[in-house]
Amino acid sequence: MMTSNNYRRLLFCAGAIAVSPTLGWTFTKPHDLDIAISRDESTLIAFVMPELASCKKLESEWELVEKKHPRTAVVDCGENAEYCFKQDVLTHPTVRVYFPDNTMERYRGPRKADPILSFVKRIHRPILPVTDKNETAFLNSDEVVIIGRLPPLTEEPESELLHKRFAAVAHRYRDRYTFGIQTITGDSSSASLKCQNNIDGLGHDTPDLTRVPAMESFVKICGTPLVGELSRRTELSLVKASKSMVHYFTDSEEDKEAYIAAIRPLAQKYREYLNFVTIDVNEYPDMTTSVGHRKGASRVVAVQNPHTWQAYPLEEGSEVSAASVEQFILAITQNKVAPWDGTPKEDKLVETADEGVGEVEEQEEGETNASHDEL
Repeated sequence: MMTSNNYRRLLFCAGAIAVSPTLGWTFTKPHDLDIAISRDESTLIAFVMPELASCKKLESEWELVEKKHPRTAVVDCGENAEYCFKQDVLTHPTVRVYFPDNTMERYRGPRKADPILSFVKRIHRPILPVTDKNETAFLNSDEVVIIGRLPPLTEEPESELLHKRFAAVAHRYRDRYTFGIQTITGDSSSASLKCQNNIDGLGHDTPDLTRVPAMESFVKICGTPLVGELSRRTELSLVKASKSMVHYFTDSEEDKEAYIAAIRPLAQKYREYLNFVTIDVNEYPDMTTSVGHRKGASRVVAVQNPHTWQAYPLEEGSEVSAASVEQFILAITQNKVAPWDGTPKEDKLVETADEGVGEVEEQEEGETNASHDEL
């Protein structure tokens, strides 16, 4: 069994530790926090290790959260390792909302104030009614919006089951997406789902509401961005998707956003075959060495096959644009680029170009899941 001391040592090994400790956090003792949770409607909590660079990045954002949300708390897991261990907090920072009945909701989004505040609003928001008059406004009210177009609820078993299924899916994904319900004429066979992904400007429709898995699959597809971000939460789902991954490593939030905006049309064009992913090199400095780049290299691209783990690094210093990345992908599929031979970048003296060549494989998208999902 893992002890709290072992747990704390594990945490310090899990991420890059900043040189100087954070001084701006206001911490809450576990005993006081338990009392606050039992008394308040809900409590938004950040579990942090002040020494970690990832937690320092959240600090200024959390100050904005505290100004707009009245019930917040911060737990120092360095000083309260046993308490954090009991709460199953294994990554930092972890953000959750706790309720008096001992239930909680995990936050899975970016460490930014606006997404965190939107998350809090969603989990307190019921399924909203949608009409023809407010449908357009509703579809643009959040990053991802799902409307259940259902016939009126009756005492018929089929009608009750359909509404319960939609309510169950809406509850499960309420932390990420906004849900509404629109009453239509007809019977259960006329029901459908409509989804608007405003991140990528894409709309989706489906008539298949016969099973909960079908609803969930639809919601996942609509909610998945064209250009995702690699994290402990998403890495397993990316591997399970069985698509080759186009990695972009960057050390800047502004550069990441600029890259996403430029590469989004290309990601849409090849979404059936490729996953386009950004990676924060500040948090994963060693990952670049696993795809043929030097440690900590930023603003570089590499394509990787999840079946063979062959990697194809685009030469550092090359132009990174939608056109250049597409040209590089096509060169790989045409056997014009050799995979990385595994030699560390710093030690590599002679580049080879006549090794065996891999190929970007075309695979169906798989189901996604992850054990710890708060990064």
